[in-house]
Amino acid sequence: MLPKEYRLNRSDFDLIFKKGRRIRGRNFSLIVLPSENKNEPSKIGIIVTKKVAKLAVDRNKLKRQIRNTINQYILKTLSPSQKIIVTSSPPQKPIKYKQIKEELIDLFKKL
Repeated sequence: MLPKEYRLNRSDFDLIFKKGRRIRGRNFSLIVLPSENKNEPSKIGIIVTKKVAKLAVDRNKLKRQIRNTINQYILKTLSPSQKIIVTSSPPQKPIKYKQIKEELIDLFKKL
């Protein structure tokens, strides 16, 4: 689980979808909106829809893998005052954790 100071509130999601810019990858995309408060840490939300995985077990597993990657590799290098939503698109073939990690690290480098 992400530490509380790095989690998005429910009210932020609509604003980010309306005004944020999208960075697309093969299996994931980031929607980024700069925060008004420059002193707060970046906040991240994760969305995995039923189009990606029909079973809740599979969706939750993918969310855990995304959170694990963000905690281990991305939070340390993330610049402050951004609001980010990570969305997953339906994969063409099943993806492994290594592919998830590499793609997310590449997408966050593009910020």
